[in-house]
Amino acid sequence: MLLGVMLCLTHKISDRLGAGASTEPRKPRPCGTWELMGGAMKALIAASTVVLLLSGCAYNMTLMPRDSGKVYSGELLSNGAGAGTLTVDLGGDKCTGPIARVASNQTFGFASTYGTSGTRNASAFTNSFTSGDVAIKGILSCASGKGLRCDLTGQGSSGGGICVDDAGKVYDALAIRK
Repeated sequence: MLLGVMLCLTHKISDRLGAGASTEPRKPRPCGTWELMGGAMKALIAASTVVLLLSGCAYNMTLMPRDSGKVYSGELLSNGAGAGTLTVDLGGDKCTGPIARVASNQTFGFASTYGTSGTRNASAFTNSFTSGDVAIKGILSCASGKGLRCDLTGQGSSGGGICVDDAGKVYDALAIRK
């Protein structure tokens, strides 16, 4: 849906800007027609598709309790839409459960402007994205019956935080993109 709106807006903007010095009137292009799109628009769509397909990521998890130097490993699988699954093996006790993004200071927005200069109309359209920290919570159930609660923060390819089990044992946690 959003891609369709962007296609229509891009066509409408390019139709309004005119052909420069040409005196021939421009014919409006139908929105969403792939064959009539310019190379830059096709490249934008292809790049956006790649980003969307790769947005679901996998991370290697490493946990270490604060009372020993023992290291436990696991995997965090993100679906790219703010949720996923975390699995950790605590010395033979497999813990797994859902994770969810609960806060973020990332931003995304659109901006457009319209104006006239003499007898010509002009318009422009752009978007903006700001990367920031993401907070994630996880609630895991272990095969032994105990629970593990994790609070993680990160940005892009890595993150960290803590996990705490039902007995109050604290684990420092690292997540590094595979």
